[in-house]
Amino acid sequence: MIPPIDIFRVVERGQHRWIEPSETVKEALMRVQSFGMGEYLITNQRTGFRLSLTVDVSAVKPQTETKSAFHSRS
Repeated sequence: MIPPIDIFRVVERGQHRWIEPSETVKEALMRVQSFGMGEYLITNQRTGFRLSLTVDVSAVKPQTETKSAFHSRS
């Protein structure tokens, strides 16, 4: 089955570039952090859930500190 979560990078206001699918939002959040600084959009095709977030330089830390790495703009 196709994973329900999609990860996009915001390339310009209103324009998104698809990066990859994910099985869960939690997994998608960990992947986004590994991509580094930037603006991202995580969507769930099944529920319509959308999460817009920014990863900044102060947030890029080792994987064990993921809680403080995201600034939600939903």
